[in-house]
Amino acid sequence: MTYKLDTTVNILGTPWTIIAKTLEEDHCLQDVDGYTDFTDKTIIVADRMHDDLFHNPAAITAQAIRHEIIHAFLFESGLAFNFEHPEKGHDETTIDWLAIQWPKINNVLGQIFATVRVEE
Repeated sequence: MTYKLDTTVNILGTPWTIIAKTLEEDHCLQDVDGYTDFTDKTIIVADRMHDDLFHNPAAITAQAIRHEIIHAFLFESGLAFNFEHPEKGHDETTIDWLAIQWPKINNVLGQIFATVRVEE
C-alpha cells in the first residue's frame, strides 16, 4: 500500500502544512505518532502504512492527524501555552479526548444540521 500525505489546510486563517514522514525521514517521530511545529506551521505525522505494529495503520494516522490539528487550532487561537502541560503547553489528555471524539461530534452535528431549516 502506498501512502503520501503532503497537504495544506486553513486553520483559523493560517495555512498549515500536514506531512507524513517515516522514522528514517524524521527522527523526532521516534516515540510519537506526530507533532505540531508552531514555528513553521507544520504538522508532521508518522507514516505507519508499512508498519506492521497495527492492523489498521490508516486509522492510527487519522487519529494522529486529528490530534495534531487540535494542537494547531489551540496554537492559532492563542491558547498555545495556557494548559497544564508546562513542557509542551497543551494537556495531552484533553487533546486526545477531542481527537477521539471529533468524528462522533461531527456525526451528531451533521445529523442536526441536515434537519435544521433556517427561515429568514
